[in-house]
Amino acid sequence: MKKIPNETAPGGWNDKERILTECIRIRPLLRQIAQRLLDGRDDPEKAVNRCIVRATKTYVEAQSLGEFRSWILRLAIDESLKILSEHRAAAEANQRAIHAKDSRENGIPMALLFARWMMVGVAD
Repeated sequence: MKKIPNETAPGGWNDKERILTECIRIRPLLRQIAQRLLDGRDDPEKAVNRCIVRATKTYVEAQSLGEFRSWILRLAIDESLKILSEHRAAAEANQRAIHAKDSRENGIPMALLFARWMMVGVAD
């Protein structure tokens, strides 16, 4: 019969100290992954820090060190992609605000601009 380790015991994968220790060991790798995904447009440390915080708050079902590393790398990728998504959403909102300001100054009805924006979004 296979013995299942007690993951909540000290030293198990749900021990925050062990998670932090492993995260510190592989932090350069997490940073490199975040840096490549963010393509130099944002601070990769933000993604790594979010990843580590999320790791300490989440129940880990890893049985081995390899499974844990795979899981933490997926978290780093997720956090990097969230940051990219947040930046894209902010840029789109900024563009909409600029267009709205321009339309008010030029007398173009907002409904017409919105319809034109929707048509461009569908065509893409």
